[in-house]
Amino acid sequence: MGPLTSGGPTVALDPPSDDEVMQAMEKVRPTAGGLPMLHEVQRNNVRITKEKIADYVDPPRVYPLLGPAQLHHAHYKCTVYYSERTRVGWPVPHTLENQDAQEVIYIDHNHLHMVGNVDTGRGSNY
Repeated sequence: MGPLTSGGPTVALDPPSDDEVMQAMEKVRPTAGGLPMLHEVQRNNVRITKEKIADYVDPPRVYPLLGPAQLHHAHYKCTVYYSERTRVGWPVPHTLENQDAQEVIYIDHNHLHMVGNVDTGRGSNY
């Protein structure tokens, strides 16, 4: 991204998308990969809240192959509320329902900002 200017905004631009939150949740509690009729999990009535818990910029440093830059950190706490139905088919078939299930997922967004007078490599023809 472009360099940070003095007096300009230094806040992160975009919170995590709902799709990004659900993909991170699948890594924690997978629903796919179950065996049909033996173990099936369904999530319904999904609601996601996102809360920014940290937003800060590191001091400038030199990154190899990149040059001087600042690392911008944005940390989010995402809470997923849903109702979960688990069907187990063996050894004794039964269904478990949790109407008030919730998971908390922490997502970090990091990106670099250029520092100083940046030469984009373009000549004067552009």
